[in-house]
Amino acid sequence: MNPAVFMGSQMNERSGFQDIQVKIDAEFVGVTQVQMNYWLVETERRCPVTDNIKMLHELW
Repeated sequence: MNPAVFMGSQMNERSGFQDIQVKIDAEFVGVTQVQMNYWLVETERRCPVTDNIKMLHELW
């Protein structure tokens, strides 16, 4: 993120985040790999931040 662009003192870069990374460290006991994968897919599908990023990407 570059606040100088937001403040107007620099115009040749993007003002937003250049990258967003998420690390999930979840512990599962007594579940299969298929169940873990389902959980991850559903978590991403329900996430409002992921939804906003994907929607914005589709608009551009």
